[in-house]
Amino acid sequence: MSVNDLIVQGARPLLFLDYISINKIDLNKLKSILKGIVRGCKISNCELVGGETAEMPGTYEKGKFDIAGFAVGLVDEKKILAKKNIKKNDQRIFKTLQPLSVKLKALLNIIFKTFFSRINIS
Repeated sequence: MSVNDLIVQGARPLLFLDYISINKIDLNKLKSILKGIVRGCKISNCELVGGETAEMPGTYEKGKFDIAGFAVGLVDEKKILAKKNIKKNDQRIFKTLQPLSVKLKALLNIIFKTFFSRINIS
């Protein structure tokens, strides 16, 4: 999601840092998670430059984990999505790779209907 946030603003992702918090480190699980992160970085053409892994016994159920990330990108000032470039009756079209949850769809519709007219995320 961090990289997606950059891309939709016209930025080119440069680097990504990850944070993984897990009950007990299982090397196979950790390798699998990191493999996915590396794949995502390759797809978005950015570098995985580091990260942190925290073993936190008693915090998560066996096999469960939490993951977060931080991305840095670069955008030409002329390509920044500025409020002045958004005009009345502009429409935004969204395409998702995975189905959005019902709550997320509702939230996005509220947000975008507040700022733009005639938008419906289905």
